[in-house]
Amino acid sequence: MCTGGGLAEAEGYRSVGIVGQPFGVHIVQNSEITSLDGFVPRAYVPASNPADSDLDGDGLPMVWERTYGLNEFLDDASLDRDGDGLSNLTEYSKGTSPLRVDTDLDGLSDHEEVEDYQTNPLLGDSDGDGFGDAQEVAQNTDPLDSSSNSGVVEASPLMNPFRRLVAAGAWSSGGGLSSFSAAGYGGAEYLAVNAEHCSITVLGRVAHPLGELPKSWDTDDDGLPDYWEKIFGFNPFANDSSGDGDGDGLSNVQEFALSTNPAVADTDGDGLNDYLETIYGSDPADSKSLANLAPTDINASSSLTISENELIGTLITNFFVTDPNRLDDHSLVIVNQEYETQVVDFFTLETNGSLRSAKVFDFETDPQEYSIKIRATDSGNSSVEKTFIIQVLNHIEDFDGDGLQDHVDDDDDNDGISDLDEIAFGSNPFDPNDAYMVPIIRTLGSALHASDSLLLKGKVPEDQVSKVSEVGFLLSPKIFFDNPQVITLNTIPETGNIELSINPQMYPNGIYFRLFAKNPAGTGFGAIMRFRPNTNQSINKWWGNSEASEEGWQRSDWLGSFLPYENGWMYHLHMGWMFSSAEESDSVWLWTNYQKWLWTSKEVFPFLYRWEDSSWLFAYFHKNGSVHYFNYSTDSYE
Repeated sequence: MCTGGGLAEAEGYRSVGIVGQPFGVHIVQNSEITSLDGFVPRAYVPASNPADSDLDGDGLPMVWERTYGLNEFLDDASLDRDGDGLSNLTEYSKGTSPLRVDTDLDGLSDHEEVEDYQTNPLLGDSDGDGFGDAQEVAQNTDPLDSSSNSGVVEASPLMNPFRRLVAAGAWSSGGGLSSFSAAGYGGAEYLAVNAEHCSITVLGRVAHPLGELPKSWDTDDDGLPDYWEKIFGFNPFANDSSGDGDGDGLSNVQEFALSTNPAVADTDGDGLNDYLETIYGSDPADSKSLANLAPTDINASSSLTISENELIGTLITNFFVTDPNRLDDHSLVIVNQEYETQVVDFFTLETNGSLRSAKVFDFETDPQEYSIKIRATDSGNSSVEKTFIIQVLNHIEDFDGDGLQDHVDDDDDNDGISDLDEIAFGSNPFDPNDAYMVPIIRTLGSALHASDSLLLKGKVPEDQVSKVSEVGFLLSPKIFFDNPQVITLNTIPETGNIELSINPQMYPNGIYFRLFAKNPAGTGFGAIMRFRPNTNQSINKWWGNSEASEEGWQRSDWLGSFLPYENGWMYHLHMGWMFSSAEESDSVWLWTNYQKWLWTSKEVFPFLYRWEDSSWLFAYFHKNGSVHYFNYSTDSYE
């Protein structure tokens, strides 16, 4: 046994001496725990190990403070030697180095792993799924859940030997001494080895040459330490330094020298394999060290089509970029929009690649294909361009269901009026209930120029003249116009003043007449008027005797109070607005918007005859100014 510490067996116990201070303890073979030979203790007695002494009472063992150059006589547990945000005491408790911000060199600081992500600061790939902790954080997968990375079938080997040695036992050197730690143990288990002493750690080998570090053993002399070859499944007894198991272009000995993973082509998971990173000057073991390569392609996530009539802002597709730097960010823009006639921009492209419509497309009138060129630029200002064709799809539009698509259907709402006529008249060609109105015209009266010349007059509003296809007068010996004589004028004056000369001698008993006019919506009629020979045609007061107020209101002893106008309109105190057409004194035809044509006279009022349904009505006038009608045909009030 060496004087500096050794191994002894007695009665089923084995003991390990440390710098001349033996202690007894239950031990088991190391192979039962770590797959390496040597031994580890079942129990440890700190009081028997001078390496565990804490002279300054700061919770940091003397040997740990000596190893990392801390002051074993002053309380420096709360200090942060490497400035990574973890105190020396926390570094000790977590097994991390107080001199290195990122102990396992995986791209996450010790503080980030311990405090933010709860990953193992001693393992670059905490969940063993082949993706480093920093890479998983960058791509928003769970570094503690191997199943969160689709495409990883099973756990990968340790990604970097120098980031994993603490997990299996590793040597370190300082101050002329070397030390080796046990699996899962901190500085309390570090023991000294130099040319003058021989000591065995709890993970030490049974025997080895004095002063030789186990991590430097290279049995096959291929430049690859045995422990490294064992970790990655190589043969420590055969020269395999020139192999390239991951096919990344780096030999095994180059991977060892670069601290990269010989089993993974892209050790740091940044999208660029280890060999290319060495070519472009970036660190193949650091995902944040990127060599910028230009993006190589742009593709769409869906078919490049949009249906006509879709709203502005409709999503057409999402473009995505192919880039050797998988973690690189890209901005996308439309370089040009090539159309036969470009009046406005028809598409918008968001920087994240979402292509949206900027207008409502019409398959029948717009181009059915559009060419756009997209440029994708990466964070290093490298770019790629690609041209795409956007197609407009037809939507079958047959509003009235008559089998004709609207763009070839002359009457889309099937109301009998052509779309062009409805548009000209200002009505909705897609609403059968919004047909434009029939002509609103007026019968003005008659004038006897001679015994054989009676001039009938009417008026078509000037804004309706162009829309009228036929105009004339209806003549009838009776007011009901059961079988009227129709006289059509050959031309329609632009002024809308309609005149027709007839021979009154042909109508010895007089004649009823009214103006009519036609447009595509139907036929409009003017008021009914009557010519009586040998009588004064101007019946100024058909209502008979009345009292007039200064404001023009008339008070008739049979019709009540009303305000007459020269054009035939009048406002009745109870019945509202009405148009009057006098038959003779004390007899009149009245037109209201609700009741249409009503006839009455001094002898029958408040009874009224309604022309529309041949009903007799009785008008009840209320003190509040309203009126109700009793319909004798239906025996009900209206």
